[in-house]
Amino acid sequence: MIEHLDRFKEAEHIYRKVIAMRMRVLGPAHSETLVAQHNLSNCLRGQERPAKAASIMREVVAGRTETFGASSDEVIRTRHELACALAHSKQYPEAADELRATMAVARIALPSGHQTRKTISRTLSKILPRANGLK
Repeated sequence: MIEHLDRFKEAEHIYRKVIAMRMRVLGPAHSETLVAQHNLSNCLRGQERPAKAASIMREVVAGRTETFGASSDEVIRTRHELACALAHSKQYPEAADELRATMAVARIALPSGHQTRKTISRTLSKILPRANGLK
């Protein structure tokens, strides 16, 4: 992907064009449209625009939830990324809340040793001190 070459502005422009086309042709909840939005969100995070990245990631979570169901691994991982975007924009309490809610779903939907559950747990342990006003 082009953002891996530190060409974030160019990548953003391309992703926005791809999203517009996919919205028109495939619709907003189509998995390919959501992939492009997900990529745009990551690109914006790379540009140090975490609030906008989180806003777009919320749309991706909503679309993937509609498409795959709230307990799918895809949605759970995307919600984790949303929490990371929130934390990156220093919205630690909201990030912690999102991680707690995501872990609640993951505990039901995923087996005990699942990597996604471990990742959510690790991220939550890093964010909780900041959510509670500690450094």
